[in-house]
Amino acid sequence: MRKELQSVKILTLLLAGLLAGPALADDAALITKIIALSNQMRKENGVRPVAQLNYLNDAAAGHSVEMSKLKYFSHTSPTAGLERPKSRIEVSGGWDMSIAENIYRSVGVPEGELAEDVVDAFMNSPVHRANLLNPKFNSMGIGIAKIGKDEWAITQLFSLQTVAVDSYQSTPGGAGFDVNMKAHIVEGADQGGVIIDDKVINKFATPAFDSVFQAPNSSKISVGQKGADGMYDVELEFPAGAKVATPVRTEVAPYSTTGKKVKAN
Repeated sequence: MRKELQSVKILTLLLAGLLAGPALADDAALITKIIALSNQMRKENGVRPVAQLNYLNDAAAGHSVEMSKLKYFSHTSPTAGLERPKSRIEVSGGWDMSIAENIYRSVGVPEGELAEDVVDAFMNSPVHRANLLNPKFNSMGIGIAKIGKDEWAITQLFSLQTVAVDSYQSTPGGAGFDVNMKAHIVEGADQGGVIIDDKVINKFATPAFDSVFQAPNSSKISVGQKGADGMYDVELEFPAGAKVATPVRTEVAPYSTTGKKVKAN
């Protein structure tokens, strides 16, 4: 039996997935089991559980499938635009304050033993264990690719998600767009605002908010949480005319994240 592990951490403000083809007929059950076992380890070590995020599953699956097809094992993809975990996360249309990635490859592990073997392998590696037990993360995604008989490539992504956009609609109107955006706070300050070109135009003080506004053609829309210093930490920025589905995802990711702060008007 042969196993390989690698781990990477990224601690910058990120946007997050990759739409991938199927890897396993029963990968949903395996994903659920790996996440459950990971949460069991977190609980036993006094760490809060993580929730499954579809866009992290997409990013992880895309990387696992690509590693199996292109026959490499690395956090760095040879595909332009998907080189690093950050890049792969961006194309799914989510965004996160920080992420970490573990990757696993094995030969000779039967499918029935795979979930336990993955989590055991990560827990027995100091760097992977540190990612799995990191208390700041609140979300996880798993991607599984079957390379051959009892041969697997698995990617595990962790993230800290703070704001989630539930729906975003923009229609041309006047000199720009009429926008209706619904979102909610996953973690952090409930107070925040919708921002157009660094100007706070709609403030909210509840975990869920529904914002209707007009935005100029060339403007950038941001969502920010209000910090203790009174500034708004920008979580997400994208063009006013972006076509966004629910959950947030686009065929061509128009998003960017800057980590900037915006002063209240």
